[in-house]
Amino acid sequence: VGEAPLETKSATAEIERAKIAIQKCKQTIIDCVKVCDEAEGDKPIPKELFDQEGELDLDHIFCSKCLGQESDEDNDIILCDGPCDRAYHVKSCLDPPVDPDTLPEDEGWLCHACDRKIDMVDIINDEF
Repeated sequence: VGEAPLETKSATAEIERAKIAIQKCKQTIIDCVKVCDEAEGDKPIPKELFDQEGELDLDHIFCSKCLGQESDEDNDIILCDGPCDRAYHVKSCLDPPVDPDTLPEDEGWLCHACDRKIDMVDIINDEF
């Protein structure tokens, strides 16, 4: 039984190197998504508090950073429109603070974690 031609060995080795590189990239993406999902320990609003339409009772809204439910006109709580189920006091718990009056009404607001996730997807799509 003869040995495989040199080109076949080289191609097989290159495929193995590519598989390893792809696996490393996949793990990096998984790690980055995990960091975003953890959102520096900020607590999401439990899924069971949302009704079938995805709405929340006002009594169930709390700040994911400080866990406070109190809000006022100057420091309201804004809910993220991303998939994280988090909410934040606009001034005391966001850096930089958000002025809700300056947000476009036809666009949702994304917390830092969800915004980073979208940025990652955009970078991945641009790259590949």
